[in-house]
Amino acid sequence: MINDANTPQRHLVFIGGSSEPGGLHIHTADIAQSCAALGCRVTILCTSTDYFSRLLARDGVAVKVIGPIDKRSWREWTSTWLSLSADRARPEIIFCCGHQGEIRIADLALARLFGAAVYTIVHRPWEGPWTFHISKGCYGRVSSKFLKRVVAVSNEIAANAADDFCIPARKIAVCLNWANPVFKVPTTAERERARQALGISPSTIVIAYLGRLAPEKRIDALLHAFAEVAAEVFSPLKLVLFGDGWKRQSLTEEAQALGIEESVHFFGWMTEPWSALRACDIFVLPSVVEGFPLALVEAMAMGCACLAHRLPSAMQLIESGRHGLLADLSDPRSFVAALRVLIGKRPTARTEMGLAAAARVATEYSRARRLSEVLCALGLTVDVAPEFRLRRLEFDVGRA
Repeated sequence: MINDANTPQRHLVFIGGSSEPGGLHIHTADIAQSCAALGCRVTILCTSTDYFSRLLARDGVAVKVIGPIDKRSWREWTSTWLSLSADRARPEIIFCCGHQGEIRIADLALARLFGAAVYTIVHRPWEGPWTFHISKGCYGRVSSKFLKRVVAVSNEIAANAADDFCIPARKIAVCLNWANPVFKVPTTAERERARQALGISPSTIVIAYLGRLAPEKRIDALLHAFAEVAAEVFSPLKLVLFGDGWKRQSLTEEAQALGIEESVHFFGWMTEPWSALRACDIFVLPSVVEGFPLALVEAMAMGCACLAHRLPSAMQLIESGRHGLLADLSDPRSFVAALRVLIGKRPTARTEMGLAAAARVATEYSRARRLSEVLCALGLTVDVAPEFRLRRLEFDVGRA
């Protein structure tokens, strides 16, 4: 239920998007749809390719495409806020950010001028060079005057907001990601059907990656590690990559240059990734910078033995040796050694790892548990999380 203070007249406006679909879209759409199910008026202002309209299953969320935030003038923002406040109810504005610090202070100030409250939901720590005229601390201290709350999807992002950007701790809420409920351990029959659908024999060890084929995901490092291990072992191996992006062609060429094109399969974007992960034995997340990696949580929920870099969120998810393995994946030798260890384990040992990972996600990172934390950070209190009703996320390859 919604508290008495949170009447159905609340208008929540989510602002965000990107040219390639991913966790930000799923996370934002789930929260927005849940708020609508709780009686709020909800609008999403999409700042790039509109994947939200295809993903949302309810009619209670309005989606409008406004283009990139940093291209909008104060006149355009003023017109937008006035149109959203036509019913005299000041909207509450939620910027869904890739990084803390990417929203201009002027945009936050205008949002606060026209809005009843302003929030940010931050999905990644700031890892690049800071090129602005003012320091991170100065930016954070000024921007925090306009913000009611910063919602961080990982402890690392929260620490980044507090330590580097000087956001007051009382304004930061840590709300960890969760797995879509459809990601669950497959039955033996489901696993066999998934392998048949992908054309993979029962005896083959399948190593998987799921996500965008972007430079920061370091798929090239995964290809090199796989090539070295594949040359050493006698077991039949397949590396399957589920996802798309502008790096796909160069990655395909790199696999050919490494001589592993027969063992590497680029399956492209999967609208039902859980069905593909049913066929997999090992999941690898090669990136060394993440917020709270949704693909890793989903692979764990599917019962895959996972390999990830020793980044803070992965260390929170995985107890190395029990739920999967953690290693320094920025070091090629360490990457190869860790992958070799997982491949060399008995199938039953990998299965035990995967089942332990799935059990951890089911108890600690379920939607029922984690969604309510975000809703609470936005001022909504619920007894039971609204039903999960997102549609499949599709990829507009032509715009990648």
